[in-house]
Parts: sequence; C-alpha cells; structure tokens
Amino acid sequence: MPWLIPVMAICMFFGALGQINSWLVGPIYMLQEASREDNLLGDRIGKLHPVWKTPAFALTVQAIIVTVLCFSTFISPSVAAAYWMLTALTTITYFIPYLVMFPAFWRLRKTQPDTPRSF
Repeated sequence: MPWLIPVMAICMFFGALGQINSWLVGPIYMLQEASREDNLLGDRIGKLHPVWKTPAFALTVQAIIVTVLCFSTFISPSVAAAYWMLTALTTITYFIPYLVMFPAFWRLRKTQPDTPRSF
C-alpha cells in the first residue's frame, strides 16, 4: 500500500498545521496584551482590529511565519524528511513555553519569596 504514504503525509501536514496554530493563537493574545500595556513591541502589535477586536497585525505576522515553516516541508527531499520536520516543529512549539516558565518560577521564588501561591 505505498499509495497510502502520500495521503497520510498530507493528513499529518494538516494535523500538524492545526496543532501548531492552536499553540500559537493563545500566546499571541498575551503578547498583544503585554504590548498594549507596556508598549513592549510597538504600537502595531498592541492594537486591536476595529471591527473584529483581534490583534490583526500580530496574527498576520504569526501566520506568515507559520506558513513559511509549514510549506518548507514541501521542499524536503522525501516524505520522511517532511515528517521529521513537522515533528521537530511540534516538539519545539511544546518546549518553548517551558524555557520561559522554569526560569520565571525560580526568579519569582527568589525575588518574591513571601507572595502567597497555590503551589
């Protein structure tokens, strides 16, 4: 059943695209909120769309980056290489928040030791 390999690769491509997108949409709203409050990344990132009330510019930048990363699998030499690239992108997407969370945890424990926490 070698004909099934490209079909499964396409299904996995769209599955990984949806998975990566779901992990990136939530943080983009937090990025917009932080940028709006502190003007951290400029005015364009912090502004909401006047009609839909979404961070339209930030979502557009994010969509371009994710599209380039996902379509880069099409230039891979084989289906196995494309699958590996999508797996690596998914792993990186899951791992990046932990790179921020653990140092933030230790820093808050040292700088604010008396703050009541649920953990």
